[in-house]
Amino acid sequence: MTESAQLDELIEKLEEMVRIAARPIIGDTSKAQWDDIFELMPVIQDNFKSVRYPQKFDREQAWVKFNDIRNKAFQSKKEQFEEKSKFHYKELWEQLNNADYNWRLDSIAKDVLWGEFKVTIETMKDRGAMLKEAGNYFKENKFEMTKQHKNEIHEKYTEVKEAHDVFWGRVREYREEKKQAWEERQAKSHEIKERLITNREKLQTTLSNTEDYKSKVEDQIRTLEEKIDNAYSDSYREKHEEFLSERQDKLREVEEQIDKIKGWIKEIDDKLDNWT
Repeated sequence: MTESAQLDELIEKLEEMVRIAARPIIGDTSKAQWDDIFELMPVIQDNFKSVRYPQKFDREQAWVKFNDIRNKAFQSKKEQFEEKSKFHYKELWEQLNNADYNWRLDSIAKDVLWGEFKVTIETMKDRGAMLKEAGNYFKENKFEMTKQHKNEIHEKYTEVKEAHDVFWGRVREYREEKKQAWEERQAKSHEIKERLITNREKLQTTLSNTEDYKSKVEDQIRTLEEKIDNAYSDSYREKHEEFLSERQDKLREVEEQIDKIKGWIKEIDDKLDNWT
């Protein structure tokens, strides 16, 4: 077999390889298939430098055929690359849309729902997982995407990621506000409790002093009753009976005051017993 015939066979082999790669029956054309094709091309091109054809026309025909096959290979690979890029682009765009968070809409809902978020934390955790999955998909397949598609997906990914950051930033703010409000309530509650305890101590002191005073009044009453019993004259008796009446009125007044103080102490005790 002549060298020109061998070169023609290589061209035919390349033609068949390109035909199969350009229109795969099942699945996609593998990278290895295209690598084999583009490795064979320079081999054939180099052969044209040394192989002589019987006729110049034959060589020109072979060269035209080779160039047509080569152009078809480049075009087919480009079309397949663009189709695959479109597929990855569409897949990623859908994933990113599913993972997206509209913080402006949620801000409106937050105001309407009295501080609650329309999108829940659990939902955003799921969307965060979706966003991570989209990021991994992009890393694995970005080499099969056009520059334009990669740039658009990168911009979309960044936009969604920033929206997620807004959500989690607002969650932190919301939790901090709730924590601060709780701490303020706790501080106020502690302050009120301490004030109640202080008031109770004061009331207890007042009660003790009032009970001591009651004992003194009772002692005075007993002394006056003895003087009245042992009175040596009517005027003396009448005078001490007036004193006795005054002391008895004072005793009733003191007893009423003691009952009030005990009632106040009980109210405080009930509040402290039920304090949370």
